[in-house]
Amino acid sequence: MGQHQIDSQNLPYAPDKLPRKAVCGADGFFAVDLRVGTVIAAEPFAKARKPAYRLKVDFGPVVGVLQTSAQVTNYAIDALIGRRVVGALNLGEKNIAGFTSQFLILGALQPDGTVQLLAPDGAPPDGAPVA
Repeated sequence: MGQHQIDSQNLPYAPDKLPRKAVCGADGFFAVDLRVGTVIAAEPFAKARKPAYRLKVDFGPVVGVLQTSAQVTNYAIDALIGRRVVGALNLGEKNIAGFTSQFLILGALQPDGTVQLLAPDGAPPDGAPVA
């Protein structure tokens, strides 16, 4: 599901409306570099086609700070700063309206299409890989 629409009437992302995806195999899954980070900056992304923020996330001393664009405007900017998140770091860069997105931030789609960000339990350090 690459692009999603927010639709509070039809609830297009209700779990009972979404089929399972094809098997990608363990090798496909474990090839993705999933790591824990902390949001250190967030600002509105006015040039994006859909409402979005530009985020900077600290992934620790090995990876450093990476930036992304995310359709998570259901969160207040102040609520994002300091928030622990999970990112997929090795999917390649993507140009979004002149902005280089360096990773994919992970979240769960709610039935209406808003995103609830995934966060680690406890306090793993920034850069900790997801196992």
